[in-house]
Amino acid sequence: MDIDAFVAASKPSWDRLDDLVRRRRTLRGAEIDELVELYQQAATHLSIVRSASTDALLAGRLSSLVARARSAVTGAHSPAWREVVRFFTVSFPVVAYRARRWWIGATVASLVVAYVMGVWVATDPAVQGVVGTPEEIRQIVEHDFADYYSENPAASFAGHVWLNNAWLSMQVVVSAILLGLPIPWILWQNSANVGVLGGLMHAHDRADVFWGLILPHGMLELTAVFLAAAVGMRLGWTVVDPGPRRRADALAEQGRAVMSVALGLIVVLFVSGLIEAGVTPSGLPTWARITIGALAEALFLTYVVVFGRRAERRNETGDIERAPDLAPTA
Repeated sequence: MDIDAFVAASKPSWDRLDDLVRRRRTLRGAEIDELVELYQQAATHLSIVRSASTDALLAGRLSSLVARARSAVTGAHSPAWREVVRFFTVSFPVVAYRARRWWIGATVASLVVAYVMGVWVATDPAVQGVVGTPEEIRQIVEHDFADYYSENPAASFAGHVWLNNAWLSMQVVVSAILLGLPIPWILWQNSANVGVLGGLMHAHDRADVFWGLILPHGMLELTAVFLAAAVGMRLGWTVVDPGPRRRADALAEQGRAVMSVALGLIVVLFVSGLIEAGVTPSGLPTWARITIGALAEALFLTYVVVFGRRAERRNETGDIERAPDLAPTA
């Protein structure tokens, strides 16, 4: 079967169906009959596409159109709780999973910058002198770094941390509007700051304090930031290489993917904030605090891989059902 010829022949009826769905509240009698007929036809086309083509974008586009048409025909609406469940079991994890290459790239690049900066600061007294005076550095490594995690009540600190982390991730997400161009600079600043602080702590024999306080929450927190950066930069790359879609459609799709990740990360960063406020400054042994952080990180990554891969295999894209564009999020 020539799938390109099939799409070319069927597209006018799909476009007409989409138009009728959008105007479903104002349709006349003949148009309602046409809507039902075109809905049944599109459902048949979807079955053909799924059996004759491996194009996930085409299948996703038709699946979205058929779902919206079915809702218009039957007047049925999914309960709100089902939408929430779908978001956390399909939409968010599949978008994160499909961005995994960008996610891994952002993670590796940021860790390399932090490591190189940390080694440079730890081994070069001249660089430490640029960072601050001996008194200022002593204040940081002996007091300020550790006091930051315990100077406020846990509940208040958790809220502060969550807002701070959400703000950092929101900067990355908003940068997607500028096609992701500021994101490497934001990641560079964040990684350099962590590297400088780690270098100072290592140079003054406080490495155990540094790792014991930053790892419990930092693993999940930075993973969330790197994910936000990944989808933002992927949006920018869509301008360069939109693939088989029209550039405007691709940008709209990827823009919705960015918003899906932004909503999902609200929960992830909330968990990270709870760990930073309740576990990091606690009296638990260092190994126990790090284990809790590592467990949270492992659970999140497992969640993304399991649910994301399962959804991708079903040709899910994570796009909203009533998207203003025909093509789904990729």
